[in-house]
Amino acid sequence: MTTEAKNNILINFIYYLFFNILVWFTHLFFISVFTFFHFILDHPVNVIENWIYYNGWEVIAITKIVAFLIVLKFVNLKSFSKEPLRDMIVEGFVLPRKEFLVVIIFFITSVIFLGNPLAVGGPDFNFGKTVFSFFCFLLFFLIDIFTLNSIERVYPIKPSHSIIKPLVMPLIFMLFTKFSFGLILDVTTSNQTIVGKGIYLIFYIHFFFILFLDYLEGMNWSYAFIYLFTFAAPLNSLFGFDPVWGENFSLYKMRSTFSLLDISLLFLVGFVYLFLKRKKEREAHSTYQG
Repeated sequence: MTTEAKNNILINFIYYLFFNILVWFTHLFFISVFTFFHFILDHPVNVIENWIYYNGWEVIAITKIVAFLIVLKFVNLKSFSKEPLRDMIVEGFVLPRKEFLVVIIFFITSVIFLGNPLAVGGPDFNFGKTVFSFFCFLLFFLIDIFTLNSIERVYPIKPSHSIIKPLVMPLIFMLFTKFSFGLILDVTTSNQTIVGKGIYLIFYIHFFFILFLDYLEGMNWSYAFIYLFTFAAPLNSLFGFDPVWGENFSLYKMRSTFSLLDISLLFLVGFVYLFLKRKKEREAHSTYQG
């Protein structure tokens, strides 16, 4: 590994760490300001907790967007592009492979089969909250992907070294999510999903899978978007896996409880299938060229 390659990997790591520290600091600032005004108005603690609960997704989304825009300013100081954000979005869209779509369908059908969902949406069902949960959960991951892609476009990582991203970045993502948003995610037991505190491991698995796709298919954001839009976000908002609101605004509720072993095995099948398919294709391509 050349010195430049090592430096680029280190810079990617440092910038993503910087992004997460900014997320923590910005979130702390917003929560402190909101709490301060509640105390000035002499609101009791439970009112503050309820406010954090009902507005949790707004705070998380604003926090991540602000941190992303700040990091983007620093990263793009060395970018040769006149419109780096636009270029990242345009050039980062690739059409998905059929194997990926097969895995998504496998995930959806497996979760429905294992969870045996029950419709619970009644007269109090809030469709607006469900839609809001869907898009905020999508942004929750997608902003991090945009951040990583923006950094790597300026400080490229060689394909042979890109396995470092799914091995390291999901750990940072999971730890800082718990550290930064623990107050919102753990504000009340009424928002716990059927996986309980295991929700942080679910975050890790989601993010690992997204960066694993990035490793297999090259730097892009479209695979992450399709995965989140078709599987992870609907699972979150419709089936009671929302880390902020739990099952309170979901249209369905799972009759069966998921174990982390069930979830890990489910994703392992997807990992292995995609990896073997991609490996077989690369070997066939090498043989053809030889």
